[in-house]
Amino acid sequence: MPRRLLAAVLLCWPAGAALAEDKAALPTSGTPVVELKGFDDAMLGFMAERSIRAGTLAVSKDGHLVLARSYGFADAAGKVPLTLHAPMRLASIGKPITAAAIHKLIRECKLRSESKAFELLATKPLPGDEPDPRLAEITIRHLLDHEGGWDRERAFDPMFRPLLIAAACGKPGPATGADVVRYMLGRPLQYSPGTETHYSNFGYCVLGRVIEKVTARSYLEYVREELLAPLGIRSVELGRTLPKHRHPREPFYHDPGRGRNVMEPTSKDEVAAPDGTFHLEAMDSHGGLIASATDLVRFLDVYWMSGEPRGKEKRPPRVFFGSLPGTFTMLLQRRDGVNIAVLFNQRSDASEREYSTIRQTLAEAANAVARWPAAGG
Repeated sequence: MPRRLLAAVLLCWPAGAALAEDKAALPTSGTPVVELKGFDDAMLGFMAERSIRAGTLAVSKDGHLVLARSYGFADAAGKVPLTLHAPMRLASIGKPITAAAIHKLIRECKLRSESKAFELLATKPLPGDEPDPRLAEITIRHLLDHEGGWDRERAFDPMFRPLLIAAACGKPGPATGADVVRYMLGRPLQYSPGTETHYSNFGYCVLGRVIEKVTARSYLEYVREELLAPLGIRSVELGRTLPKHRHPREPFYHDPGRGRNVMEPTSKDEVAAPDGTFHLEAMDSHGGLIASATDLVRFLDVYWMSGEPRGKEKRPPRVFFGSLPGTFTMLLQRRDGVNIAVLFNQRSDASEREYSTIRQTLAEAANAVARWPAAGG
């Protein structure tokens, strides 16, 4: 086709045609539900606008799973469709699971909300480090509410410094969660516990270690066997940093960034940001889990995002986002009994569009439903 004619065709192409073509290019898995077609349209449109190649969605209404869908591909080459119920990285939306485990221990009188976290752990600081005296004031409640005394904006987030902390601990490899806790005993707080609120990944790392101390089990073992298995939730596992160690149904993760591989500290080779620039296994209790979207809405049917068991009372809508290189996730609990979980395999793209707008996008799809099916997916 002559260049001028091609240009004219492109200029005259209907505005929605390219988007429709992109939508059709992504395979879908799961049973379509006529009444909930708006969710498919919303997801495919959102993904097309941002060139997202893998995403999963689950929706429940009044305790019934009504929609479960996967969109896109499991592999970067775009040849293997993403399977239904594929587990994906959760990032920070795993925190409500940790909170629920803590509340369960409190209900069972194995822990108190006012228990002093570091007194319970009895962890010793690194040689030569002098703990901030205010560490002794930090309670379980402070950690749950992000009021422990750490502000990553004024200092740093230790969960993303695995090699520096490992070196301080005299170890060659990436730091574990326990290593990070020991290292942070020698770092000053940014404010007195309970006087300010600042989102803290590290605070939830500490809660994971508290769970292990109280139960004499690993964090993952306890939450899987005691908290999630009774709900029929089986997909929750510890995510793996390196692609070769991941779940066989887990998709690839896309991010334009590259950096040093913390899993191979002596190597000078750079890797894609999701594939080794941070130590996912050490993030277990604050952002290191994988799960299916369907299991996440099962969790939301039983627990509030605060970690407290759900009763018949209605609460204001609550949203929780998660983000890592190669991951963007959301949980949404609505006042009308609708729960939504969505997982994507990237958090940024060349369009520079905002990703948190998925909340409004899917809320509008929910608002437009004329009649909810009783069950499905």
